Amino acid sequence: MILKFETEELLSGMLWKWTEIIPDYPATKFTLIIIIKKGIEQPYTLTGVANGDDFDFDLTVLQTLGFGYGDYSFQAIVTEISTSKPKIIGSGIKIIFPLLSTSGDTRTYWEIEYDAAKVAYTSLNDLIATEVSFKGKMIKYEQRSVILTAMNIAKESVKQEKLIAEGHIPKSKIFRAAI
Repeated sequence: MILKFETEELLSGMLWKWTEIIPDYPATKFTLIIIIKKGIEQPYTLTGVANGDDFDFDLTVLQTLGFGYGDYSFQAIVTEISTSKPKIIGSGIKIIFPLLSTSGDTRTYWEIEYDAAKVAYTSLNDLIATEVSFKGKMIKYEQRSVILTAMNIAKESVKQEKLIAEGHIPKSKIFRAAI
């Protein structure tokens, strides 16, 4: 499931207004919150307002000023009103300034991969969600070992990157694994 805001160009310090239409999760039966996070910064929570079966989002210029330039990860959490059972969808978005900026996320590829895997695995393992989206695939609790494997590969690659940065030659090469 692709959310509309994933395809939008989000500008810090500008009005953000959009409607999410999710046929499988109508606003009459579900709630929708979107948590946006950059690196180790404090996450932002956006709450969809029910408008029939759709969810409206409306952020003022003042609210979006808090978003710095860079790549953010997000989790969209739809929760069934009758059961309070959440379902988490996660991916990444880019937020830019109307003018160029020198600030940004300084994490490496593998640090970002490791953080994303930790969030997805923790959500399943702690039973926060029964299913999460990870690398474009829906993963159920029973399949969480897929995420654990990706997390371990990313963790080892982060270690190797640090060794290389310190001038050491790692025993094995860093590689990018597809899940």
